[in-house]
Amino acid sequence: MTFRPDVVVRALVDTGTDTCVFHANLLERIGLKLKDGNLESITAGRASLPVYYFDLRIGVDGLGAFETCIGFSDRVRPEYGLLWIYGFLDRLDAEFCEDYFILKRRGESR
Repeated sequence: MTFRPDVVVRALVDTGTDTCVFHANLLERIGLKLKDGNLESITAGRASLPVYYFDLRIGVDGLGAFETCIGFSDRVRPEYGLLWIYGFLDRLDAEFCEDYFILKRRGESR
């Protein structure tokens, strides 16, 4: 199986939830099938969503790339993914400013 490492997607950083989740339509672009992931349910608001998790490498401009567990579901918004605490923010340092924050790799200075 050949994976395409050059898939570029938009993602929002959400500090209020636990895991990284993207729409399932991205899996075809990287050569994976939804049902091959590890199925878990997450709660979003009042709904329970099926999410299939994969261990993947994620790259972020200016921060490099790292291995993490990313969930995919056909029941989330397809416009962008969500980068959440576990698997993304827990690997970085954040410097909070007035109305934004700066993400850095752990141990790096500004």
